[in-house]
Amino acid sequence: KAQNGKTAQTTSQTTKTSLTGAQLFQAPCAAWHGTKGEGTDAYARPLAGNQPLPQLTKYVAENMPPGGPKMRPEDAKKVSAYIYDAFYSPI
Repeated sequence: KAQNGKTAQTTSQTTKTSLTGAQLFQAPCAAWHGTKGEGTDAYARPLAGNQPLPQLTKYVAENMPPGGPKMRPEDAKKVSAYIYDAFYSPI
């Protein structure tokens, strides 16, 4: 049984890791920040800024989501790249 549990956990982690940054952002990030980074009642500030991508990635990895288990480094990197490209980069 222990091996089956471990296999299920590994499969779940593999599935989560294979998601894109945009897909990872949809839950739970979008609930706090809005689907377009516009902010929500829960967090009114829009996702806009000028942090370099490595600094943004470090912040996301260390702080998101608030109050819960933190993102895995590879997921934080994907979400940060999505946020940077979608909300930080000039049009």
